[in-house]
Amino acid sequence: MGQSGHDPTAETDSTISIGPSGFFVADQSDPTQALATGASVAGVIEPASPLSTSDLASQQYLGFVYQEATPIGLNGVPPTVALTFPVSFGLSGSGGGMLVGGDFPNDDVTEVPNSDMSIILGNQDGTYNGLYLNATITVLDPAQNCANYQGAGETATTGVNAEGYNTCTFPAVAVVGNPEGKYAIFITAYNWAARLDGAPMQIYLLQK
Repeated sequence: MGQSGHDPTAETDSTISIGPSGFFVADQSDPTQALATGASVAGVIEPASPLSTSDLASQQYLGFVYQEATPIGLNGVPPTVALTFPVSFGLSGSGGGMLVGGDFPNDDVTEVPNSDMSIILGNQDGTYNGLYLNATITVLDPAQNCANYQGAGETATTGVNAEGYNTCTFPAVAVVGNPEGKYAIFITAYNWAARLDGAPMQIYLLQK
């Protein structure tokens, strides 16, 4: 899972690093360009056998969310800066293939994390172990960006949670591995609640 920029050029440098437990990172960049170009990817080796979705969803995780910067959008929707914030998942209410969690108040990991975000993994791919192509993420949507967006391409649905707050649910793809006996979850999605025409989002989680 990662982020991408412009197409590679003849000057593009590529680097890949693979750890002994199966984690890997890869990076491409063009040092001749004035603006940032290239791509980066992070992932984990495919498990040798299918994972137990109920077991991995019953564990506790720490990690972070990265939300990419966006340019000016449809009808002058303001750009946004890139955001990175710590999260915790596996709180009360998780199970059955669903992870419940959220961010930490003021990014302080000593505080009690919120529980206003959920991830449903769905069915594991029948060919590739640890691949979940039909995952969904539900987040709060106080600005009702999901409901108010009028452009093309939206894949989100609106709703209301048990406390009566507006929510936004959108599709995601998850890759899960279990190096050294602990789960690692990489998720990529497009968060339609981030602003009126959404923003790319990645979630990286490691089992405690």
